[in-house]
Amino acid sequence: MLTAPQLLPAIVEYVAKKPCRLLVVDLTGVTFLGSPGLKVLLEVQAFAGDRELKVRFVTADNRHATRPLEITGLDKMLTSSPSVHDALQELDRAADVD
Repeated sequence: MLTAPQLLPAIVEYVAKKPCRLLVVDLTGVTFLGSPGLKVLLEVQAFAGDRELKVRFVTADNRHATRPLEITGLDKMLTSSPSVHDALQELDRAADVD
């Protein structure tokens, strides 16, 4: 609840300074993911979509992150990767296709 409102502004600021093609949101350290956090993840997804950026949410085996996503069905709406490394590999594979 306390940190969720900080995520989107931080991403907006970062993308303004360093344009990118992929956003990786690492949720592996999350210890609680409530409705404010879930809402901001959807906002991040919308922000990325508006800018034609890919976004990957890294959850690994963190049940504090995966369980709320599964319960709400957001796991079907948000694209996840098992690790930051895997998310970045996907970007490399996409670059090879271009």
